[in-house]
Order: sequence, then C-alpha cells, then structure tokens
Amino acid sequence: RIHVKQVSETVRDIISFYFSEEPTVIAIENVHFADENTLKVLACLREAPARGVLLMTSLPTDEMFSFASRTPLHQQSISRNAAQGEGEVNALSAAMKKSSADALDSFKAGLCQSSQTHFVRIDEFNVSEIEGMLCSSLNTDSVPLGLAQWVQTLSGGSMYWINEMLEFIKATGIEDFMNITAAQQS
Repeated sequence: RIHVKQVSETVRDIISFYFSEEPTVIAIENVHFADENTLKVLACLREAPARGVLLMTSLPTDEMFSFASRTPLHQQSISRNAAQGEGEVNALSAAMKKSSADALDSFKAGLCQSSQTHFVRIDEFNVSEIEGMLCSSLNTDSVPLGLAQWVQTLSGGSMYWINEMLEFIKATGIEDFMNITAAQQS
C-alpha cells in the first residue's frame, strides 16, 4: 500500500521540476470534489518553489453541497438499498457533507500558512451579465424574457452553476430547460 506522504512528496517533486524548468501555470479545478487524501496531496504543493503559479479552483464551502438541489432529478444518484430508511440516508449524507466541508476548510487553512497564497472570491454575476452570456453561448441577439433572471435565481450568480446551465440549455433547448427546472422547483 502506498502512503499519502509518499504520493504527496512525489507530486510535489514533479510540480517542483516543472516550476524549476521555466515559468509555469498549473490549474487544478473543482478542488471541492477532492477527498481528504487528495487534499493532503494538494496541500504539499505549498512547499513547491514559487517560480510557477498553481491555481486551484473551488466552490466556497457554503456552496459545495447545493449541487444536489440544482441537479435534475434524473441525474441524481438513487440508493439501490430500498430497505435503508430515508432518515438514515439523510444522516449519512449530512455526515459525509460535514466531513468533506471540514476537510476543505482544513486544506484552505493550511494553504493560508504560506505568504504566497491568495484567495480570490469571484463576485456573483447579475442578470444583465447572465443575459449576455446566454446570448453569446446560444449565438443569438436576445433570449426569452425572464430566462436570464431564472438562471440567476437558480445559480445564485455562481459562474460554476451558470456554465452548467448554459451547457444544459445548449443540449436540451430553452423550453425544455425552463420546463424541467420549473418542475423541479415546485
């Protein structure tokens, strides 16, 4: 069995090598989906030489688990163990969420120990900006009245959720998007 420390040191050495060769940017997205051991590996990267930029993206801890409430029902996982009570599932889910949130908070706190770490919170997008994104993404001059407001309401203005919705709209069409999301909200 390989220990997390060995993996951490190996990853740090690989990143350090790239940083030492030439100025480098490495992006690791969706850190909020990482498990505790992956976060331990990523935490070791704060020891890598500072010649490069390591960019990690994550939803804020308070937004991490809104995914389930924004995911269309047919895409949510369904328990195959029908005998397991809903209360047990909810309790287990809540415990897993708390553990993941605690691990991410601990990871961020560890990164803050480095003077070279900077956190940037991206402001939420407003309705006008979302309307521009919709028009651009759908290659049109205008979108139906209320669509941008609905996307803003569902996404909370988060770029992550806006992108997910834009992809969904492109795949299913505006009418299906409106019908599916409206049905899920009721």
